[in-house]
Amino acid sequence: EGRPHLRAIPQEGSRLVAGVGDLFGVRFALASVPRSIGDPDVIALGVGLGWAAAESSLERFLPLWLGARGLEFDWKYLQIALESNVNLPLFISLAVLVWLYGRKKLGPRRRPLVHILLAVVLLLPALMRILSYAGLANAWALLSVRAVIMVCTCWSVRAIYEEHRR
Repeated sequence: EGRPHLRAIPQEGSRLVAGVGDLFGVRFALASVPRSIGDPDVIALGVGLGWAAAESSLERFLPLWLGARGLEFDWKYLQIALESNVNLPLFISLAVLVWLYGRKKLGPRRRPLVHILLAVVLLLPALMRILSYAGLANAWALLSVRAVIMVCTCWSVRAIYEEHRR
């Protein structure tokens, strides 16, 4: 009774399963684009942008549209918008990571890094919610941590991708 964050563990488990479904969805989207369309850079960028737009519109558009039109200003709508902006590069890097994961000539040195970064991107939402449930950080601190992890992840993904392209 006194620990509501422990009751959220099964819910977080089901969200992780949905996250794995997202990975398969991104892989399917990357595989279904014909190779004649263009460069893999453009394909991964398009899939990442599309996935981010779908996630943002389904999860954040309605609360932002209905709530932010009210008469009083509330900081939570600014947080929603900033969180959406932080998620955009994460989804693009997720698409690039999934694309890199499917490359046969990735190399034994880079493959574990891709696995680790995929796990970070997959587990990041669950980690943020668990920290929130446990009361260890407020919404602004969670957004800051998420932004720092996003910058580190995107920088790492770009380095791996550039090294793979050579």
